[in-house]
This record gives sequence, structure tokens and C-alpha cells, in this order.
Amino acid sequence: MANVERKPIDTSCLKGIPIVWIMGGPGSGKGTQSEKVVRHFDYTHISSGDILRAEVMSNSNRGLQLYKLMANGDPVPNPIVNDLIAEVMVAKASSSKGLVLFLDCSDEILRDRLLKRGNFDDTEDAIKNRIETYNSRTKPILTKYINNVKKVNADQDKDQTYEDVKKIISELK
Repeated sequence: MANVERKPIDTSCLKGIPIVWIMGGPGSGKGTQSEKVVRHFDYTHISSGDILRAEVMSNSNRGLQLYKLMANGDPVPNPIVNDLIAEVMVAKASSSKGLVLFLDCSDEILRDRLLKRGNFDDTEDAIKNRIETYNSRTKPILTKYINNVKKVNADQDKDQTYEDVKKIISELK
């Protein structure tokens, strides 16, 4: 595992807080759909990609270590991603409102969307690595949550995808 700085985190304040996890490949629309959910349902949005990029842009020691991985499309080790997410969740715990929402999107559409997005880590090689890593390491996680997974076709346009997302989340309330 890459040697990236870690920090201790007390997550006790998160007990009992329901979480909606929007999962999908890179470019599947997680950020777009999350923004709409936040506006409509007043939920708190935490994006691992946004958190990682913000850490890189902070020029912290950890951010510089992460940049080396991300610029090549290498996966950031799960414990590091989990630490960063936990830090943000703890900071936002008092304002947060279970379900896994899976945005199912074809590899071709993921690739096309990422190329159009143009983030610093959206190079052809990096995109290929991220999609392959997602398919081999992240997507299989769905089987752990199979009883709580709701699947949404994210190949369709973002507005139709959101109508499907909104219907599922409305059923939680």
C-alpha cells in the first residue's frame, strides 16, 4: 500500500445517522445526482473525489502524496479514502439526515463523460485505470449490500436519472 499520511479520527458522533451512499463508476453522475438530492431533500453531500482533489490542492504533505497516485490514475488506498471521508463526516455530523444507490453506467459512457469533464486526473490512461479499478475492486462491494442496493440506469440523461433517484429516495422518508 502507498505510504500516505494518516490521522486518527473519532467517529463516535456518527452512530445512528442514516446514510445514503450513491455509488457508481467514475463519470456515472454521482456528483450531479448528489447535488440534486442535496437541493431537493436537504441532505449533506460528501464526495470522495472532491475530498481527494481538495486535499491535493491544499498542498499539504498528504495532498502531495495523493497527487502522485492520482495523476497516474492509481487507486488511492481505501484506508486513506475512508480516513478523509470520516474527517468530513465528523465535521458535518450535526447537520446530516440507509441505502446504497447504484448508478449503473456502461464503461463507454463513463469514459466519454470523463474525457469531456477535463479534471487534472482525467487523462486517457488515468481514466482507463480508474474504470478498470472500479470494475475490479469497487463494483464487487455491491454484493455486501445486496439487500439495500437500489439500481438506477445512469446511461440515460441526467434529468431522467434524477427522476429515478428522486423516486427511490422519496420512498425512504
